[in-house]
Parts: sequence; C-alpha cells; structure tokens
Amino acid sequence: MREALDAQPNAIDDEAVVAWFTNHAPSVDRLWVEGRITADTVNDPGRQHLPKPRDLLFRRSDGLLERYAPSRHGTWSAAGLPTLMPMAGLAEDRAKADREAEEAWFARRAG
Repeated sequence: MREALDAQPNAIDDEAVVAWFTNHAPSVDRLWVEGRITADTVNDPGRQHLPKPRDLLFRRSDGLLERYAPSRHGTWSAAGLPTLMPMAGLAEDRAKADREAEEAWFARRAG
C-alpha cells in the first residue's frame, strides 16, 4: 500500500490507487485496496470497523485524499472522529507527530 501511495501526487484519487494495484499487483483484490484506504484515512468513520487502522491519509472536502499531517489536519481517533489535544506542549506535540508521519512515508524496509 505504501508503494502505491508513494507513487501518487499530492492529491490522491481512490481510483488511481486501485489502478496502481491493477498495473503493479493484479493479484490484490480491489476490495482489499478500498478497505485499506478506508482504514488508513484518519477522518473516515468507517475505519473503526477495520483492523489495524494506520494514520496515513486525510480525505479533503473535494473527495480527494492527501497524506495526513497532524499539524494541518488535526488529530483523529481510531473511529474517524476529531480529538482534542491538551494545550500544554501543543506545538511541540504537533511538530513531533508531523516528523513521525513524514518519516513513516519515507521509511523503507530492507530486503
């Protein structure tokens, strides 16, 4: 999934992710791809019904996705609902969360 998302521009269309799998990993079921998109989209309430949601994507008001960054998109629960962060240390917490999110996008497994 990370490879498919890394291959996308800043504004990500669900169908482009599905097309990536069709071209690069045709054995992966479309339903799995759609489920992963739902589970990995922080502001999708449907993610609460899927196992192991990861905070990778944010759905914009125009329906496209973009890479999730806590400083831009806020914090979200595993149920796809916005959460409040404590005011103390807010800037530092957000900066740390942004760094971690950015590192997750560029981290690669060896082998």
